[in-house]
Amino acid sequence: MAQEILEIIAKAEGDQELLDGFLKKAKDLINYDWWGMYILNEETNQYEVRAKSNEAKKIETNIDFLIEDGIIDWVLRNYKPRFISPITDNLHFFIIPIVIAKKTIGFVVFKISSKQAFNKNLHSLSLQATLLGLMFQGTMYRESVWDKVNKLKFLMEIAQKITFSTNVDRLLESIMEVLNNTVRTKYSCISLLDENKKLILKKSSDFKWPIKPTEVCYFVINHAKPIHISDFKQDIRFKNSMEPSNLRNVLSFPLKTQNTILGALTLYNRLGLPDFTKDDFIFLFALSNQAALAIKLISLYDELKKAYKETVLALAEAIEAKDPYTRGHIERVTRYALMLAKAMKFKPSDIETLEFASLLHDIGKIGISEAILKKPGKLTAQEFREIMKHPVIGEQIVKKVSFLKKASIIIRQHHERFDGNGYPDGLKGKKIEKLSRILAIADAFDAMTSERPYKKRLNIEQALEEIKRNKGKQFDPEICEVALKVFG
Repeated sequence: MAQEILEIIAKAEGDQELLDGFLKKAKDLINYDWWGMYILNEETNQYEVRAKSNEAKKIETNIDFLIEDGIIDWVLRNYKPRFISPITDNLHFFIIPIVIAKKTIGFVVFKISSKQAFNKNLHSLSLQATLLGLMFQGTMYRESVWDKVNKLKFLMEIAQKITFSTNVDRLLESIMEVLNNTVRTKYSCISLLDENKKLILKKSSDFKWPIKPTEVCYFVINHAKPIHISDFKQDIRFKNSMEPSNLRNVLSFPLKTQNTILGALTLYNRLGLPDFTKDDFIFLFALSNQAALAIKLISLYDELKKAYKETVLALAEAIEAKDPYTRGHIERVTRYALMLAKAMKFKPSDIETLEFASLLHDIGKIGISEAILKKPGKLTAQEFREIMKHPVIGEQIVKKVSFLKKASIIIRQHHERFDGNGYPDGLKGKKIEKLSRILAIADAFDAMTSERPYKKRLNIEQALEEIKRNKGKQFDPEICEVALKVFG
């Protein structure tokens, strides 16, 4: 019989064929009705069904009974098959341990009609069950290795996103996507503390209840360390919790950098496994540390951007102080330009560049004589040539600041015309930066609708008609169409 088993293994071309060979031989030895194979998951220390017959619909109930009655434990400890009869009038079981080097890695349960339904040649069946068990354990190890590889891959992806991320919401969306693809749970959430130390739910997966101070997230934040709860209902620390009654297990990590707590990453009800594993803990610990670092870096970046913007606004106010006729012009032009860019779905980094360029588009007027800037009447040709220098002067001032280099190009080109008749370089069409073409329309629209000493303001309808008339001449036709909708 052992020789036959070895032949089956040698001829088998895959796991399924090996399993089919085992069942055929088992049928010759045992007249079973249905069967199930359990293999030990060493990470969870639980026996999991790895294969069963289609008829084994009530196998979980029967196995629970056999475990509670101590029968499974006896088989595992004694390394011996055991016949159990009768549990009920028509329930007889034959249990074979799967033993490797005096270590039980699983067991096979057969439901049979009677004790007389099998012969005595059980050693070979045990041997084949062990070989089959090795096959399934190998499959489990492969799955475990691939799970680790995938988690490492996702950690590397998150690390890369952290490097380039400047937006907390987009970062948290990436983290939630990683969680959904690795540690599958019924519920998960990321919560962050606001400036008043109130916990705000930022991202969640099927998460519908309010976060209260008595709940897991606050507990983790207050104690500044992770928590793993295997049986949530039995944990007296959360007896007054607002969480749903169907929670089984919880794993939560504080989001912290050195001594600063930023929030919490919390997962509820592990899917596919009875509880969270050691690998889950290690992976989520690394993920929470990466997330906290990224959130902190983005916060510092936002503070730096705020400081930059305050500096730019101060410069803009200096420009308006020198040219009182344009007071409020810079703020309005910036608003109009951003309205156009957002309507045209520009990416956030481009919108930020346009914002800085709009705020500083007239900074070059600092180098223009106040007599010319404050002249109430029409400028002479010489005076206008002086005014035409301000885009170049503005570029020279701004490009020396590293974070404003892109904006400096927009500033230089904001008086170029689509037909090539603008200044200072006479650029034409798409040779002009698209953000410059947007700024040109925003600047002109505000100039047309503002009162000046040397001209009367136009109403909105008249200004839009002027934009339409200059479509393809002064202005980019595509942006003209957007402006007519946005400003109309």
